[in-house]
Parts: sequence; C-alpha cells; structure tokens
Amino acid sequence: MHQHIYDLAELCALQGISKAVICPGSRSAPLVLGFANHKRIKSYVIPDERSAAFIALGMAQADGKTVVLISTSGSAAYNFAPAVAEAYYQQIPLLILTADRPPEWIGQRDGQTIVQDKIFGDHVKGSFTVHSDFKSDQDWIVNRYTNEAILLAARLPHGPVHLNFPLAEPLYPSANQKIEFRKPRIIEENSSDHVLDGSVIKSLAKEISKTKKILCLGGQFHNSEKLNKSLTNFSKLTGAVIAGDLLSNLHGIPSTIRYGELFLEGMSEKNKALMRPDLLITWGQGIISKQTKLFLRKFPAKQHWHLQPAGEVADTYKGLTKIIRTGPEQFFEQLKAIKVNKPSTKSIYSDLWLKAEKDASGVINKELKNMVGEAAVVKETLKALNGKYKLHLANSMSVRYASLSGLQPNQKDISVFSNRGTSGIDGCSSTAVGHAWSGNEMNLLITGDVAFFYDRNAFWNNSRLKNLRILLLNNHGGRIFSMIDGPKDRKEANEFFVGPQQLTAKHLCDEFDFEYHPVVSAQEAPKALKQFFKPGVKTKLLEFIGNPEMDRTIFENLKKTAAKHYGKEF
Repeated sequence: MHQHIYDLAELCALQGISKAVICPGSRSAPLVLGFANHKRIKSYVIPDERSAAFIALGMAQADGKTVVLISTSGSAAYNFAPAVAEAYYQQIPLLILTADRPPEWIGQRDGQTIVQDKIFGDHVKGSFTVHSDFKSDQDWIVNRYTNEAILLAARLPHGPVHLNFPLAEPLYPSANQKIEFRKPRIIEENSSDHVLDGSVIKSLAKEISKTKKILCLGGQFHNSEKLNKSLTNFSKLTGAVIAGDLLSNLHGIPSTIRYGELFLEGMSEKNKALMRPDLLITWGQGIISKQTKLFLRKFPAKQHWHLQPAGEVADTYKGLTKIIRTGPEQFFEQLKAIKVNKPSTKSIYSDLWLKAEKDASGVINKELKNMVGEAAVVKETLKALNGKYKLHLANSMSVRYASLSGLQPNQKDISVFSNRGTSGIDGCSSTAVGHAWSGNEMNLLITGDVAFFYDRNAFWNNSRLKNLRILLLNNHGGRIFSMIDGPKDRKEANEFFVGPQQLTAKHLCDEFDFEYHPVVSAQEAPKALKQFFKPGVKTKLLEFIGNPEMDRTIFENLKKTAAKHYGKEF
C-alpha cells in the first residue's frame, strides 16, 4: 500500500542524500520504515523534535549536503519550526518530511491533528502536500514532488523544503513483509559555476582602479584558504581594507579589521567621516557588530556591491547599488587575472583603519590581561585551541565574548559557526551535536546557561560524543539584559528579563555521563583547560561559575576605556 512512500528513501539515496534524522511516531510509520531499512542512508533517532531539527541543521551545515528530517503528525511537526527558520536564513538544505492525517479528519477532534499544509509559511523555499489518493498517477506525483523538493533544497541559495504526507491507515505492513525498493526516476539539474563574463569583470576592475577608499566587509561565511589568498592579494593591489568579525572566518588574514564594534562606538563624527568608504564590497550573511551597521548607514559608501550567486539580497546598510551574481571566491579570484591600478602611494585610508585596529587590539589585550571573569576564561579557552577545530558560539554574551577575544592568524584551521540566521538561543547545543555526529573533527561549544539548559535535550540520545567539548558560562541568568541599554535601567530587569536561576551542570553531566570540570575563578582556567582539551572517550564540559556583577562592571569599563580613547581626533 505504501510502496511509493518506501521508494522515497531510494530516491533520496540516488540523489546523494546519506543522512536522515527521525523522530519516533506512529502516523509516520511508512516514512520511517523506508529510511530505517535503507542501507545507504544512516538514520539517527532523536525523541525531541525541536532538538532533532537543529541536529539535522548541524549535520547539513557540516557536510554541505541535504539532510532528511522526519516527524509524525500534529504538534510534532510544528516543533521543527525554530530550526526551519534558522535553516532558511542561514541557507542550509533540509528535506522535511511530515506525516499528516487524511484531510477529511482535519478539525474533527481527531488526535494529533492540526493544519499542516504550508505549516512553515514563508520560512521554507517550497512546500508540497502529497496526497495518497492519486490512484494511477500516485507513483508519478510522489516521484515528481520529491525530485523537485530535493533539487530545490540544493539549489542556490540552499534552504529547507517541506513535503507533507497525509497518510491513511493501515500504516504498517504485515509482520513478515520485507521492505524493498524499486528503482525510481531521477531528475537531474545542471548548476552554474557563477563565473562572471570577461567583459563584466573588466568593467568592474576599471571602476575599482578609479577608487581609493575600498572597504571589503565579510558577513557570516564559511570561506576557504583560496578566498583568504585572493583577498590578501586584492588588498595589496588596491589598498582595500578587509574587515569582518569572528563569524566571517577571516581570522587567517593578519590584516583583517576585527574590532570595529569597539573603536567605532566612541569615535568622533569627524573621524567616522574620514573612514567612510567610496566602495563597499560585501558578501555572506549578517555581521554581529551593531556599531559597524550604524556607521555604514550614517556614512554610506558611494557604491555598495554585494556578492551573492542567487537569491534575495538584503540592503543591510541602506546603500546597495550593485548585486554581483557570483561568490567571493570566484569574484576575487577572477580579479587576479585583471590589471588593477595599484595606488601610487600607500593608502591613507587603509592606514586609518589599521591604526584604529592596532589601538583597539592594544586596549583589549591590556584590559583582558587584568580581567578575571567570563571574558578572561573565553580568552584562555580560545588561546588553547589548536589544530583543526569547529568552534560553535551560542548567542547573546557567548558570541560577543568570543568576538572580543578573537582568533589569531595561526589558528586558520579553526572554523567558526553560530546560529545567527535568527540569532535565537534555541538549538545552539543541538547544532553542535549535529556537527559532532558528522565527522571526527573536534568541536568546541561556548554557551551560556540559559541557552544550554534550554536545549538540554540535545544530549538525550543514544550516542556519546568524544569529539565534543562544551564551555558553559554559568552566570545564573540572561545577564546580557543587565548590560545592554534599555532593560539594564529598569527595576523589572532582574526578575523579568535576566530571569535568575541557580542550576549547575553537575547533575546533567552525571545523567548523560559527561566528564565534568567545574571552575570558579579565571585563575583556575589554564590548568583546567589542559585536562579539558586532552583526548578522551566522553563529552567533556567545563563549567565556569561567574560573578554577574563583576562581569558586568568589567564589560562596561572596557567600553568606557575604548570610548575615551577613540573620542579624540585623528
């Protein structure tokens, strides 16, 4: 009866999909049986749908390939929504398969029944409801929809696609029936390499040659050594400034401007005007730095080019003038073959940015040297990272502390990830678990207590990950709300925004058999980190119990010191 559903797994395998994350349920039995019995697809069983979806996201992000995600009907499917939205904005390919009740039972008080048609709204690239009553055309319709969905998820920009299956009983085959697969039809699609026409690249090179003040700003992006080399070469040829925060993964380039958030906040309007670019070249997704956004909106570039192969382009800085349909690797690599006029004198514009960066680095190193709280622990942790590592940063203070400390050029083999598509705290741990399951590379998650305990079901599975390390900054609440303008000045802040709690990770580590390392002072961190980073057979967690008031004072003093320093004229 459900042979056309079983064949889905074979079609996915032939289209190059090798992983499926399955949430247990009954209505989804035909979907589950197909994937559970397929020898070329590895299935992972995760009970919590919200966590499962983020784990699938992490796998797809790590592999760069579509991952299948399966749920039963009702609210189970709705629990995928946060990860689906994150995948949409991060452009990560997911194939979401949800079981549903027959349409005649929607709204009839039948169990586990809600409206699932287009349940994820505009946060998927496409949505298909695959009814089971197509009779003679059933095989063709299911095959066509599935082919279309797989191609759509993998087409640039990547993203999640939803297939909803209303399934009638009986849902299970007889006890002795063997699940077998027919060979399905495959629809292929040839993709473009997004190389620009020679005349186009020459025209762009001509404009670049006439421009003295060029700012290259990378958003969140997982770049390559090839891009680093091409960017460095471009900067040498043109005097262009290269800027990006930790999530741009440009830390392998020594001259990258990383501390714009710090030095732009206190900078005078006169100095900001001098740093205004004539040409802004951007790529990737969003940036963390609010001050950089405000600066470029108030002092917009005369021209703003954004590099993106396909899809809608955001006008983040309110000055977009040209969309160039290629990726940064192709763009800067193609420019190498074109003669770009080298500035006759050393770029004064570049000097301004590099001086501000050098000063900011000095301020940060001086302040962090004397720090004893969370920022110091994060700095020591990042300093101890070496070799190939995937660094995962939870949102709020974790990603900000890590950006403050940064990575050094000799740590170019470290790739940085964060759920900044929606910038939520949900799913940070689950995404890291998805990465850890996808290979043998070591993974480090830096997270706060609210994000960590919120997503504790990331670890509710039957696997132990020896390649996962977790640094937990436990300051007993959402302390970012005691630091940012607005909530920090309200009497309701502590109870209603910070939400204080007194949990520690000790019991969770006992429950999931993690190796637990508690630290109560920054001075203990270097010694604890040596044991923390040693190879082992278990997931390891280092918990730093912070002092919220002290950490807030340290962070505010750092900003005040920077503001005082950069308030002077050049």
